[in-house]
Amino acid sequence: MAKIRTIKPQFWLNESLAECTPSARLFYIGLWNFVDDDKGVFQWKPNRLKAQIFPYDNIKVEKLLQELVDIGVIKQFQYEGQEYGYIPSFSNHQKIDKRFFRSIVPEESLPDVNTASTPRAHHAGMEVEVECNGGGGEESLSDFEKTLQDFSDMRKKIKAPMTEYAIKLLLKKLDTMSGGNDNIKIQILEQSIMNSWKGVFELKEGGSTEQKKREFKSYN
Repeated sequence: MAKIRTIKPQFWLNESLAECTPSARLFYIGLWNFVDDDKGVFQWKPNRLKAQIFPYDNIKVEKLLQELVDIGVIKQFQYEGQEYGYIPSFSNHQKIDKRFFRSIVPEESLPDVNTASTPRAHHAGMEVEVECNGGGGEESLSDFEKTLQDFSDMRKKIKAPMTEYAIKLLLKKLDTMSGGNDNIKIQILEQSIMNSWKGVFELKEGGSTEQKKREFKSYN
């Protein structure tokens, strides 16, 4: 049975979803009405989903599902020979009346959500791992990679963790804005970290606060 769900204002500014087609974003909202109340699980039946969400439109739902998988907002898995999907962040954004909790599949059958917390992206021809959950290994990271990890940690703190796809987009945008200069990339990231911004923007005049601190120390 379809359920009433809520949409937070932040949804419309989600940078990862912004890379999807408008139809995929609308389809994603529609999915919420038809997932279970526990973990946001739904049966992976494109024809049924099309009939439920886009009954009057000639739309290929398979393509929309793939768009959402690509940015990490839904995951596909199998349970007892059947195909299912689920929304990892569902319980973070919906208030569910636990008196009517109903789960389609056992929680242990879901894909490991933690695998999405250590996305990998390519930077300067090599693979960079962003440890969203913290951890060691910082000794081997460059200053830029450490700052990128700090940015990812900040996004988690403001409850806007980054998907692998979002990180790839971020790196591409940083390359464009900085002309490939890692020092400028660091300043851009620090500017966003200091202001708790979800995105990255052109540097304000004078550079970031952290950059100014480094420059000040270099003269002492």
